[in-house]
Amino acid sequence: MQATTIDEVLQLLDEIILKARTEPNRLGYFAALYRRITAAVKEGMVNHMFQDEKLVEQFDVVFANFYFAALTAYQQGQPLSEPWRITFHAAESWQPGLVQHILAGMTAHVYLDLGVAAATVCPGDRIHRLKPDYDKINEVLDMIGTRAMTKGGKQMKVMEFFGTLITRLGKFSTKPPETRKSCRCKRMLQNRCRAS
Repeated sequence: MQATTIDEVLQLLDEIILKARTEPNRLGYFAALYRRITAAVKEGMVNHMFQDEKLVEQFDVVFANFYFAALTAYQQGQPLSEPWRITFHAAESWQPGLVQHILAGMTAHVYLDLGVAAATVCPGDRIHRLKPDYDKINEVLDMIGTRAMTKGGKQMKVMEFFGTLITRLGKFSTKPPETRKSCRCKRMLQNRCRAS
C-alpha cells in the first residue's frame, strides 16, 4: 500500500477507515484525523496557499507512505519500529480511549517519520526550501483545530489541547530530534492522556 499522489493518500486513508469500521479495532481513529489533515492540505494546494505545490504534494505523499508502510508491515506480521508496533497493538484493544489512540498515532508518525520524510524530499541544505510551505501546513493544522473548537461543549478542551499539541509538534527544525527529548515528550503525552 503506497501512494504516489495526494489523491491516492486520501483514497488509501478512506480504505483504512472503512476497514476499521468493520473490524474490532481502533485503527480508524488516527486514519480519520490524518484524512482530515490531508484533505485540508489538498484544499490549500487547490487554493494556491503554498509557494511550491508540487513539493508540498511530494512531502505529503512521502510522509503518508511511512504510515502506510508501517501499517502494512503490522498487518502482515512483519517487523516494524517500536512506536508503530505499540500504536497498532493498542488499536486492537478498546481500553485506551479515542484521544489516547489518536495521540499514539500522532506521536509515532511525527517523532519517527516527519523528519525522515522532510530529509527525503529535501536532502541536505535543500531542507530550507520546505520551510515556508511547512509553516503554511502548520497554519492549516491551526485552522482544523480552530474549526473543531468552535463546536464548543466538552470537546473544546480536548481540541484546544490537540491544537496546542499539533502546533508544538509541527515546529520546523532541520536538526534531528534528540532521543531523550522525544522520550520525555512521549511520557508527557501519556501522562496528559491518563489525566484527561
